[in-house]
Amino acid sequence: MITKDLIKLVTEEQKNRILGREAGIRRSLLDNIMAKIELKETVVISGVRRSGKSTLLIQILKGLMNTGVKKENILYVNFEDERLDGFAVKDFNMLWEVFLELNNPKEKVYMFLDEIQEVERWEKFVNRMYELEDVKIFITGSNARLLSSEISSLLTGRNITYTLNTFSFNEVFELKNIKNIYDTKETAALHRKLDEYFDYGGFPEVYLKKEKILLGNYVRDIINRDIISRHKIKNIKLFNEFARYVISCYGRNITYGKLRGVFNLGSVNTAKRYLGFMEDAYLVYIVANYSSSMSEVVKSPRKIYASDHGLGRYFSLKSSEDKGAALENIVFLELKRRQNEKPEMEIYYWKDPQQREVDFVVKEGINLKELIQVCWDVENLETREREVKALLKATEQFKINEGLIITREFSGEERIDEKNIWYVPVWKWLLGI
Repeated sequence: MITKDLIKLVTEEQKNRILGREAGIRRSLLDNIMAKIELKETVVISGVRRSGKSTLLIQILKGLMNTGVKKENILYVNFEDERLDGFAVKDFNMLWEVFLELNNPKEKVYMFLDEIQEVERWEKFVNRMYELEDVKIFITGSNARLLSSEISSLLTGRNITYTLNTFSFNEVFELKNIKNIYDTKETAALHRKLDEYFDYGGFPEVYLKKEKILLGNYVRDIINRDIISRHKIKNIKLFNEFARYVISCYGRNITYGKLRGVFNLGSVNTAKRYLGFMEDAYLVYIVANYSSSMSEVVKSPRKIYASDHGLGRYFSLKSSEDKGAALENIVFLELKRRQNEKPEMEIYYWKDPQQREVDFVVKEGINLKELIQVCWDVENLETREREVKALLKATEQFKINEGLIITREFSGEERIDEKNIWYVPVWKWLLGI
């Protein structure tokens, strides 16, 4: 049973604990959020479990306190605390009363509601606080569908939404750490860091502790807590096999029909629902084929990307293709991060009837902005010719004068059929050099 005494105990303990924790590696989203801190809109931060959402909240909290915000003006609650099991929407008012009694805040309150999806109809309380109290609200969650449906019901126009992915290369290797990109020792250090990032991926604890086995634990936790329990899936063994297979397909095309056949599912709709559950829990991202015809978009295979390239590598069944797939996944996730700065940006892939394929078509509003190929080794002439041919065909079809090929190391440019093809090493592209 949720009581005032329990809320006092849990919230004070949680706040003291989180304020005492180290802020960790600075997340790139922090500057964007702090720059808009005076806006009234609720800040919503969503993303896969273990991507560092709570750590980002710590960084926001410490940033606020550095500007003079007092501890008494901060309310922090993590709803995944098992002591809060059974917390319901009716208990929010008790939470607010307890906070006011304990802290007696004299100025604006900064409210942090961590993993809010654990409480049904939470948006009603947030909406009331937004309307009636002098508060700035920060929300985190690990389920895209729950957040989006609840935000759309009451918080439309009253929120700023961000997606927090796992560490970017820019976060683990800050550009300021390299003074001269032409210095042999410094570039060697950069490449060592890139190899490390490539090997372990970007989940904070996995990267920092160099413990890949945690990835298996994360997937089990996400499947059990965010999918099987929430959606009442009966065949647990089958779904676990389905999920691991889908993650292993990262960087590849997939169809609902193939998934139905591989797992002998009752219908294509079951495959579609299962894949949707995984996407909602941020285990994978699904990318559509770019076409001006909506019917073509619907009929075309989807392309799968893992929420972290380390996760994809951990479950990969095709080690011979793994390097290229991991590189492509890294590029995709960086594009997703850039969507936080450009919400109008859309990401597709493109494949024509002749099976020529371009990995990424980047669109902003009505304008198609960029065509990107990702290729591990363009020094292999056959591979290079295939990638360039597809890129040139796409530039012709979409009336764009240039294309980009992101490589492991190769750098250069060439002009073919009045089109500019740029080759950029992945580390330069990730660091924005």
